[in-house]
Amino acid sequence: MDGGGASFNAPFSGTVESVGKIIGEDLYSVKPAMIRSYALDVLTRNKRQCLWLRSQVFGLVAFVVVGATHVGSIVINAKKGDTFEKGDELGHFAYGGSTIVMVFSRGRFYFDTDLIHNSERRCETLVQLGQTLGYR
Repeated sequence: MDGGGASFNAPFSGTVESVGKIIGEDLYSVKPAMIRSYALDVLTRNKRQCLWLRSQVFGLVAFVVVGATHVGSIVINAKKGDTFEKGDELGHFAYGGSTIVMVFSRGRFYFDTDLIHNSERRCETLVQLGQTLGYR
């Protein structure tokens, strides 16, 4: 990794269907206060790249990597057609960590109650490699 960046890893085993950039080049902070702000939607304006991942369990999942202040470089290691195992590195932020947004098809994934509770309270939840987020 470059410059002490943070890697992002596969949340499940599967195949990379496609990789691409999403329109957006801003680099606003993704701190909870900014995400809660109604004045600016940082998750749709910041620099982003999307990996479409296919899993036997979860189907097609959008894995959206969001850049932020001081994290202008997103490096994707995965390529279309690659297979990966849960925990494999898919890429990294070249200068620190940022945010990942995952979008599942309805009925394919249910969040753990602590995440639901924290979301209702608009609280950030630190997630570490290997920690469960929900169930099928």
